Amino acid sequence: MQGISIEYFINNASFVNYCLAHGDADIQYWEDWLESNPLHAEIFEEAKARIQGAAWLLIAEKEKAAAMERLDQYLLQPARKSYWKYAWYAAAAVLILVFVGLYLQGERDINPLAKQEVQRQFPLYYKATENRQGFVLPDNSFVLLEKGSELQLDSAFGKWNRDMNLSGIAYFKASADEHLPFAVHAGDYLVTALGTAFKVQTDQQEFRVLLESGKVKVEHAATGKLMALLEPGQSYMVNLTGGSNAKGVQQTFSPQSLNTWKAEELIFDQSPVSDVIEQLEACYNIEIDIQDSTLLNETFTGRFKHDELKDVMDVLCFTLKKQYSFKDANNIEIK
Repeated sequence: MQGISIEYFINNASFVNYCLAHGDADIQYWEDWLESNPLHAEIFEEAKARIQGAAWLLIAEKEKAAAMERLDQYLLQPARKSYWKYAWYAAAAVLILVFVGLYLQGERDINPLAKQEVQRQFPLYYKATENRQGFVLPDNSFVLLEKGSELQLDSAFGKWNRDMNLSGIAYFKASADEHLPFAVHAGDYLVTALGTAFKVQTDQQEFRVLLESGKVKVEHAATGKLMALLEPGQSYMVNLTGGSNAKGVQQTFSPQSLNTWKAEELIFDQSPVSDVIEQLEACYNIEIDIQDSTLLNETFTGRFKHDELKDVMDVLCFTLKKQYSFKDANNIEIK
């Protein structure tokens, strides 16, 4: 794993929480991480020791100015190992902000950024029980789950990978991240993408991938054998009733058929407007520009079935008491 350094750990608010025994979720996460990454144990323990040592120095001081000076001297002392040559001034500045906050509050609590991360909890399991449903994932990717479909994210999703398991039918609009490929495990197959929009269907009879934009590769999950590399407008389908002898077929499909399926039914139940916008952009292949950002914090309830985009926008903006206009065929402005 690349990019693991002393500075990396010190700059991670969750890791600081772990070192100071603050927050059960952070403690459990880093204990699991260390168990899964034994090769990084030495640098992990070095970072932990420095954070705990710096915290002790700060708490021991009675005056904030003196504490900051001692903390700075401690972090900038001559390094014993070669990898401590990295940007310690930046690391020291981060620690000063963290521990001054600790000192002023008089409790073992970490900076406001750590609190925000704890408060914004994303689930790892998604299910569309009674109707199809759209979700925004922790990495800002969008997924539209068909009724009865389930999606399970890996516990390290967004940190060390973007892996997930799909049962059923889903449309994905993956956010771009060149370091963390977007990987969907669907039965015996693995679909991997970067910044891409695609639909995956998996059940006992059929496995199918339809690529709307970007690029994806389809592999056999167990063997890693490459099954297909898809370009926009191409699909890959395997008839699973053929058993182990089933062969995949790569062909083209009509983009209109995918667009029709995406807009077939839209259901919002006290949904944040930010999520509503994400789904509309994905389902109608448009971009929506909202002039008033506070609008994203409001909620919207509505149900649409085979509706034209204009009809959806009429209802949405009437409810929100806003106006909209088409800047062109693919761009809408709400103000």
